[in-house]
Amino acid sequence: MLRFLNCSALACCIALSGCVNTSGKALFDSVANGDLPAVRAILAGGSNPNVTADTGATPLMVAALDGHIEIARALLAKGANVNAAASDGQTALMWTVENGDHCEAMKALIDRGADVNAKAMDGETALIKASREGYSDSVQALIMNGADVNSKATDGETALVAASEDGDHDDVVKHLLSAGADVNAAMSDGTTALMAAGYGGNLRVVRLLLNGGANANSRTIDGDTAVVAALRRGPGAAEVVPLLTVAMNKR
Repeated sequence: MLRFLNCSALACCIALSGCVNTSGKALFDSVANGDLPAVRAILAGGSNPNVTADTGATPLMVAALDGHIEIARALLAKGANVNAAASDGQTALMWTVENGDHCEAMKALIDRGADVNAKAMDGETALIKASREGYSDSVQALIMNGADVNSKATDGETALVAASEDGDHDDVVKHLLSAGADVNAAMSDGTTALMAAGYGGNLRVVRLLLNGGANANSRTIDGDTAVVAALRRGPGAAEVVPLLTVAMNKR
């Protein structure tokens, strides 16, 4: 199964080119190249906008991947299924955050009925993916359009846990907390957002989570706390551990 992460739409299209018929290949190629006139001409000639590769990927997904908004609109106008899912369960909406923060493309898909709470096979939603990458604008757009901030992936990860792994994502953490994210939600192994932030040595995020009511005494199924997580990682521990220790003693 192909997984298109951090690749250009053109590279993805090349990977797909042997999986579709001639007209389908031409459509995929034109979408990947950002060639709107060619896409319109191919569609006007009767090409199926919902043609799929053997991975289940569609031209709309490729358009979403590189933020080709007008091409996405052209495909949708010809009947492209905005909620079609590839074999890994990912939809075009999810693809908007796989290769950059294509918030405007995301909004265009939402305007045409994209399901903001659709889940991939791993249970991840577009919000979880956008939160992990720190895409603040996309996170806000998804929340404003009804994304479930407490939705969990199959391993129990939430958008807040995903966002807390990186110290540069404090804006996303703020948005999620303001929208009602459960600050103490735990993954299947007991990992919480505070533990993820502690492990990353993310002082700003740790402070945000503690101020939001995070329990510094929570433990994983192995008995680890956020302090233990911070000490295991090393970087940032000198600042994070004292803060976490004080929080533990307050309980």
